[in-house]
Amino acid sequence: MRRLPRSTLLAGALLFGAFSIAAWTIDRALEKRILAQARSEVALQLGLYASTISVMLDRRLERVSAVAAFVESMTSIDDIDRRFPMFAERMMHGGAGIRSIELQRSGIIDWVYPAMRAPEVLHGDARRIFGPAVAEQIAATLKTDRTTVAGPIPNWLGGLGIVARRAIRSRVAGAPDLVSVVVHLDSLLLAASTDARIENLTLVVLDRAGRVVSPLDGTPPADAIRAEVEVPDGKWEVMGAPRDGWAAAVATSLVPLRVAIAMIVLLMSAVAFGVLSGRSRLEAAVHDRTRELNTANRELQSEIEERAKAEERLRAQEEQLLQSQKVATIGAMAGSVAHDFNNFLTAIIGFGSEAHERASELEVSPSSEGARQIRADLDEVLRAAEYASALTQQLLAFSRRGVVQTTPCDVGRITTEAAPLLRRLLGPLVQLETRVTEQPVFVYADREQLVQVLLNLAVNARDAMPDGGRLSIAIEECVTNERPAGDTEAAPGPYVRIVVSDTGSGMTPEVLSRVFEPFFTTKSVGKGTGLGLATVVGIVRRAHGFIEVASELGQGTEFRVHLPLFSTPIASATS
Repeated sequence: MRRLPRSTLLAGALLFGAFSIAAWTIDRALEKRILAQARSEVALQLGLYASTISVMLDRRLERVSAVAAFVESMTSIDDIDRRFPMFAERMMHGGAGIRSIELQRSGIIDWVYPAMRAPEVLHGDARRIFGPAVAEQIAATLKTDRTTVAGPIPNWLGGLGIVARRAIRSRVAGAPDLVSVVVHLDSLLLAASTDARIENLTLVVLDRAGRVVSPLDGTPPADAIRAEVEVPDGKWEVMGAPRDGWAAAVATSLVPLRVAIAMIVLLMSAVAFGVLSGRSRLEAAVHDRTRELNTANRELQSEIEERAKAEERLRAQEEQLLQSQKVATIGAMAGSVAHDFNNFLTAIIGFGSEAHERASELEVSPSSEGARQIRADLDEVLRAAEYASALTQQLLAFSRRGVVQTTPCDVGRITTEAAPLLRRLLGPLVQLETRVTEQPVFVYADREQLVQVLLNLAVNARDAMPDGGRLSIAIEECVTNERPAGDTEAAPGPYVRIVVSDTGSGMTPEVLSRVFEPFFTTKSVGKGTGLGLATVVGIVRRAHGFIEVASELGQGTEFRVHLPLFSTPIASATS
């Protein structure tokens, strides 16, 4: 076999070097792009984590005002002694990170919950135990009605803590004058990390002075992503980076690309070297290498097209992920706020009912104007509390944290029984018409949630008819032969259809496109929450149904709720 000329070998080496330099340039560009994408994803996670810390800390510090209001509502020291442990337990329930709740009287810690954790400070002077800084904060707190916050500071139970204090303005002689709520930061930060689903990241939280508050996984590198945390006394900072480093984070995506580039470089070098191998094999080499080059070009073009499609899908998935995270965060926040608010309402309704009973037992004439006025005022308090409780149940239904009890329900009977309530809700200006089937029609759902669907749709219709009108509710059976457009869970088959139509003002196409969006409302402040129709959609989908809406401006609106027909014999079903 003849040796190749030196010029051919040199030309082949030069071509290989040129291809290698081009491949290296492409590799650098891809690495920068993938690294930027990884840093963007970490920044998104850290932003959610920082927001979760801020929200969780604010909710726990708000409990100091609730405890102060509780003590101020007591009428004697005995009431405080008897009720404080139970109330403090409710305040601490569900609040990860709350270490203790303390009541002080002239600087003396006379009440601590849980008491078993504080034998060394009970009945001690907090100003002497915790030093001059705490004494100054206590003195400043007693002069104002605002909540003061100290920390992060070492906690006498271990670790670092945030201490929130508020003055108590009680009319009871000898009552406590200060309440303190201690939040354990380690527990709070770990709970926030769980809620925000922070995984595979090294995290460090710094206070406003740049000191480490609680190292969760170690010390991130200098090129870690940073995010600010809004706290009552300023801003903290979260630093985070992949646990195995940025190089490992991008390696998974970069390695297959590098292999492909290397294969292309070797293939092109082989083709070029074959062309230079001599005139004696030129025709055969051109034929073979041209075929190989065409194949390589088609594969490369196909790969480029597939990569472009993959990048487009990735961008769409990123947008979908961001939107789903926003909705999940709103749902989690709404559920958490409703849960905490429901605790306050429990106390309000309980104390209001007890006060109502005591007002009824006053040793005064039943015709006493004062007694009647007290009972009337208490009736208004309890009515408002029940309304607020219904609102929290709607929030819980939206966030899927309420208790659902599904049973076979006769939709016609439920509609008939709810009609008197709906008429009172609609008022004298709106006429209600109901049409139900002669035979019972059953669906498998939660009875109370079906009533909630009727109430929400009725309220929505009433607000669209401020000058009066007609609201019609019809119950009928139907069969759907195709899967509803845009719905991936509802299946074809027999359905019970609830048609709710009004003669109101109707909706524009822009409003109609967002009508089921959570927290979207066209009503003025204080007139709507934007959760009514979003709650209806959640209830209907959990019952494996779907909902349709048609509306024109000035022509009214019609909602069509479809729920799967329950085929169990009527004799065995209950409503």
